[in-house]
Amino acid sequence: MLQESIYCKLSPNSTFADAMVENIRKNKPDKGLVNIKQYLTENEISELYKLAMYSKIQLVLIEFNMYGKKSEYEDIYIIDKDSCIITY
Repeated sequence: MLQESIYCKLSPNSTFADAMVENIRKNKPDKGLVNIKQYLTENEISELYKLAMYSKIQLVLIEFNMYGKKSEYEDIYIIDKDSCIITY
């Protein structure tokens, strides 16, 4: 599996969410973000989705656990151990 790291520079007054938003604005990633929800609040995730929509960026969040409730901006697919796709 090929993995690529994202470098986010934090200033003393910025948050991890601010750095992610800035990185997405600059680089417009075409890959998935893995387990990002465990680091951001629901509000920060919502802002990330809004930024992606306004910037016409398609995000793929790959999560190993479900966090919180489903957002209006999400389509959720669960892939089970038999490689069956379940729409949530």
